[in-house]
Amino acid sequence: MPEGPWEVLHTDFYGPLPIGEYLLVVIDRYSRFPVVEIVRSTKASTMIPKLDKIFATHGLPTVIKSDNGPPYNSQEYRRYLEALGIRPEFSTPYWPQGNAEAERFMQPLGKALKTAQIQGCPWQQELNRFSLQYRTAPHSTTGVSPS
Repeated sequence: MPEGPWEVLHTDFYGPLPIGEYLLVVIDRYSRFPVVEIVRSTKASTMIPKLDKIFATHGLPTVIKSDNGPPYNSQEYRRYLEALGIRPEFSTPYWPQGNAEAERFMQPLGKALKTAQIQGCPWQQELNRFSLQYRTAPHSTTGVSPS
């Protein structure tokens, strides 16, 4: 269990969205603070610049947990983490609970995006609204807001 914010992160992809893009989701295990970035593909080469942006804003974690999907077990991704001194940890295949923080975030995220689509609202705007609400509402586990 992390002792402070931004030590252990969970990451996963949501999508594809109807327009063919994906969302890179990164969640801080300690505070449950989410960061979501829009990406055109799930390739490591697409993900790494987004992680650079996230780390430049929030700092480097000690550990980043993910599933065993192709972008996460690629040599490019592993070399990237190694160069930054970040230890990768992988969930057991076919057991999403191993990356539970990211998986739990996907459910309300998906519901918000589907609602926006049904109502004809711009999904990017709904993503921003959802992120704000998630970050400012008390989390059920911690009892405090992630932000």
